[in-house]
Amino acid sequence: MRLEPDIIYYPSLGMSEWTQMTSNQRFAPIQLMTLGHPAPAMMDTMDYALVQAGHGEAASEFGQKVIERQAWGQFAPFSESTNFAIEAKPFDDGRLHIAVNSSLMKLSPRFLVMCERLEAEAKRPLHFHFFASAAGVMFDRLRQVFERRFRYFTLEPARQYQAFLNVLSRCDLALAAFPFGNTNSTVDTCLLGIPTVAYYANEVLSIGDRDVMRLVGLPSWLVSDSDEGYFETAMKLIHDDEARKSIVDQLKATDVKARLFQAPRPEDEHEFVEAMDWIYRNHEALQASAQHLLKVGEPIPA
Repeated sequence: MRLEPDIIYYPSLGMSEWTQMTSNQRFAPIQLMTLGHPAPAMMDTMDYALVQAGHGEAASEFGQKVIERQAWGQFAPFSESTNFAIEAKPFDDGRLHIAVNSSLMKLSPRFLVMCERLEAEAKRPLHFHFFASAAGVMFDRLRQVFERRFRYFTLEPARQYQAFLNVLSRCDLALAAFPFGNTNSTVDTCLLGIPTVAYYANEVLSIGDRDVMRLVGLPSWLVSDSDEGYFETAMKLIHDDEARKSIVDQLKATDVKARLFQAPRPEDEHEFVEAMDWIYRNHEALQASAQHLLKVGEPIPA
């Protein structure tokens, strides 16, 4: 490396293949990552995972030391011109329409078995809408798989964001995939006023939906920490129209955009830079500490 950097910072590991290769090499005395892709790195060439406030709870799954920041991340709207106040046009076919607005890689075998079980045990017909972002041969193959597994489904094609929201808004209920959850897709359902069932586990890839729904003020029973709890919650919302309507009414009465799209606090304006500086200045002490989770600005135990 001609630049001979003091620190190499990876905003994300896993979204681009080249980062997976370079991160396994030691190019700087200090190498750290944040969770643009919410999964831990398990190589000894990555010194730290820098996580937002509150996400240190998942520190045990990381191979490297975890540094918890003082600030929580902010959401930003896709575009100021995006219209979320869509007058939904419900489907009129006697079915309950369920959105699965999770990308293809998140459609785990466990989750698809859950969808099959819901369809088999529900006392009303269900119609799944999969927003999987599949295209080409993968779209055709996925449709073949779903034809064998579900009675009523639509594999939605990729669309521009506003067109996607227009279709999503017609659904009665949303299921967040698991164990790799949604986060941004749950932001969409909350903004559209769609009740969402989510899964929580003590892993960074299973925390985001809970955080979004907590920030919006939704009841905690919508988030389950087991497959059976998830099934029971989904069945409740499938059969109890009043329970589902109460969530819709709560979301409509809440300024969801104001809760989610908060401007950074003045004290957080330079917080990330200060966190990086703190790591740089305390690197030797951090490495010598027996503590796995450390917090920016706090004393470093031996």
